[in-house]
Amino acid sequence: MHKETSSAITTGVAGFIVGLLLICVFLGGGLDSSPLQQSVIPWPSRPTGPDGSFRESGWVVSRGFGWESYGESSVFHDGLGIVHPNGACPFGPGCETVAATDGIIAYIGMDERHGQTVLVVNGEGQYEMLYGRLESYRHYVLLEGRVDDPYGRYPEWSGYAPIGEDPLIPGAESADISIVCGEFGPTFTLLEEGARSVFVYDAPGDCVTSVTWGVRTDGWSGWHAESPTSVRWSTEVAGEGWNARAMDVGVRFRASVVPPPPPPPPTPTPVSPAPPVIPSGESAIRTVAFSSGGQDRWFSTNWRGADETPALRVGDSCRPANMPCRWRVALRSDETVHWREASSASFAHVQSDANDAPPSVVISIDGNPSIGPGESNSATVVVTSPRYPITVHAHGDADLKLTTFVALTGQCTASGAGTIRCRSAPSESYGSVVLRVVVRLDAQASTTGVRHVQIEATHASATGRGSATFALRPRATPTLAPYPPPRPSPSGSGNDLPDEPVVVEIRPTPIASPPGNRVDCAPQQLVPLPGVVNPSGGTGNMKLAQRAALSFQRVRNEIIARTGKDPLERLADALRSPEFRSSKPGVARYSWHMTGRAIDVDLGYPWRRVREGSKWRLYVDHVDVTEIFERHGWRRIPDRRDSPEWWHYEFTEGLSWRAAMRQVWPLARLQSAFPEIAWNTVGCVAHEPDSSIVLAPAPDRCVPAQPSFASDISTAPGCGPPVKVGMRVRQLTDAVGFIAGPDLFFGLRTSGVSGSDVLNVCSDRWLAGLPHPSDQRMCWTSMANPAEFMTFDADGFPRQLPPPDRTDEYVFGPERPPSGLYWSPNTIDGPYGGGRSGGSW
Repeated sequence: MHKETSSAITTGVAGFIVGLLLICVFLGGGLDSSPLQQSVIPWPSRPTGPDGSFRESGWVVSRGFGWESYGESSVFHDGLGIVHPNGACPFGPGCETVAATDGIIAYIGMDERHGQTVLVVNGEGQYEMLYGRLESYRHYVLLEGRVDDPYGRYPEWSGYAPIGEDPLIPGAESADISIVCGEFGPTFTLLEEGARSVFVYDAPGDCVTSVTWGVRTDGWSGWHAESPTSVRWSTEVAGEGWNARAMDVGVRFRASVVPPPPPPPPTPTPVSPAPPVIPSGESAIRTVAFSSGGQDRWFSTNWRGADETPALRVGDSCRPANMPCRWRVALRSDETVHWREASSASFAHVQSDANDAPPSVVISIDGNPSIGPGESNSATVVVTSPRYPITVHAHGDADLKLTTFVALTGQCTASGAGTIRCRSAPSESYGSVVLRVVVRLDAQASTTGVRHVQIEATHASATGRGSATFALRPRATPTLAPYPPPRPSPSGSGNDLPDEPVVVEIRPTPIASPPGNRVDCAPQQLVPLPGVVNPSGGTGNMKLAQRAALSFQRVRNEIIARTGKDPLERLADALRSPEFRSSKPGVARYSWHMTGRAIDVDLGYPWRRVREGSKWRLYVDHVDVTEIFERHGWRRIPDRRDSPEWWHYEFTEGLSWRAAMRQVWPLARLQSAFPEIAWNTVGCVAHEPDSSIVLAPAPDRCVPAQPSFASDISTAPGCGPPVKVGMRVRQLTDAVGFIAGPDLFFGLRTSGVSGSDVLNVCSDRWLAGLPHPSDQRMCWTSMANPAEFMTFDADGFPRQLPPPDRTDEYVFGPERPPSGLYWSPNTIDGPYGGGRSGGSW
């Protein structure tokens, strides 16, 4: 049925055939549902590109719906991986992905398997779409200082400059940066520390960032705060369409230090007194009050004499819900921040007296749809009502108890156990409110069968219902690494980069066709290589530039598939910082390792090496590993006079070394590390000296900007999902995020009054000979295979449906549809969405 339908579409007569099929389906004709399913969900890409041209696919499915084997373990991939084989848009790194149907944003956050995710619930809840492996939000903290010298000995340091340079060196002390948000705030991870610290976080926040300035102990007096020590900020979304971007926030804190008087002392001159020393066990409180956005907010900062909670470091993650998370980056102290708003935000009242239809209720289980005795699980609830107020009631089966039931959006209050009353919905949510329910299974409960949570939503005229199903299982023994992963032990790998955990885990990805070489100098991020360690077993310096990392994973996956072994699980070297220097033989000053485009394979692995002139070829058993590398764009280099180079591979894509360095490192850092190079004049240059490239604009590829730090708080367009919980998005029009890579995860759940189906995928049919997982939680999924709902061509490749202004072919029939009725099961508004699933015109 799938092949026949796809072929019909290709020949231009699909409109009539599929239209007849849909009529038969809805008249109860008993036909297979695949024609209907493959007409419901388009691929999550705009039909037209930035130049208005029609995008007819060009991408591939990199990972299917099913089990994947990694050595001795198996993992179920519960969605599709979608990628452009050449890294272009759509579905390349940094590229925009859009809502596949009209819907409401129900969840934004981090998933241990899918990375940064966004959940969209379709209008009446038939479909829940999960978009994963997206870019996250970023928060920047800049610490600036100046020298306040009464004797005028430091005129060049009288203005503010980033701390860390003489004489603005913190010394042995450190500074504490604290962040606190609301109850359902985001999780923060410190990626970079120093004068400019960078935090990545996973959901829009309304937070307070604070700094604690300590006291220098080297004879200098300071640090003395000269700006507010606490700043409140929130994640805002600006622009529409191609220009919709979440704004990354930068905050700036300033302080001064006073040097000691010169010997012999001149006429005594008063100096600023040092802050009082707080004895252990006592506390001093300073309150900072200021107005922001027309509302007064109060902040109190507490310094304690003893560390009651350990400070976090680079790579550590923390969720500052109500209580602050504290990272140690500069001067030493401890800090607790408390804040409150003087007034609450106002919400628009959504009311339609003419519509007495019942509210729709969609329940999406947050993660695995199973539960064991004594364990808890949670679900996100989206209630869409044509009129307000509404009363929402939740209850579970006898041994499934509600522990938490709260509203995340809307003007709602609890009115009893398991009951919430909402007076109105947010003005931009199309009548929807989002709630969170947490349940716990009794410790003595059965371990077979299923349990249900029921949600009822009632307005003045009608009641709507929804249900979620949890499969019962024995208490699980956790085997999967939690998010965030634990911090590895120091690697001692000989480089100057710290060990960092993999913040977003991305599995090796098979790609249908290899990328072609291209010269593209667009900025790239340095991303971790998941599951790859250095010689000491840590993850320090196991990073590459985005496209190099994607190609490396293709190479690694092909070697595993052909040999059953994983020789690239451990590398001798990967990324080096621009400041890296070594006197060891064979270590180049201008090394491709610094570009994030080179790796050294594990020298201790039992490779079979064959010399070819001044180069080497590597084999695993009878498989030519060098051939695999070169086919995916990597190259060998010849032996040096002082060192063999059989272990080294580079992924240059035709770029010059200087252009590749500009791609991944800040200009100031390059100028400091290599002052002999005129970095301002380096353009996008290939290996040939006079081959300059002018890149075409790509509005759908996100490149984050840096905040100006011109004031205490500043913003710049970032690449986090440009949406908020409760916001409505229009089909193929509104972006839900930008792809971090190596591909986009697209997951699908179908819902109804009885809830989503829960599928046991540990049967022989699904495992197909792969080892049975030791953790029973991995056996259950409520996700459906998105490929059964999307269009493919006659050869089985993804196919983009034509936009409404193309009259040559349509999926529901040969007639041109009215404006605003196209593809989407339930319309909100916009140029595409409209009609119910398979509905008529």
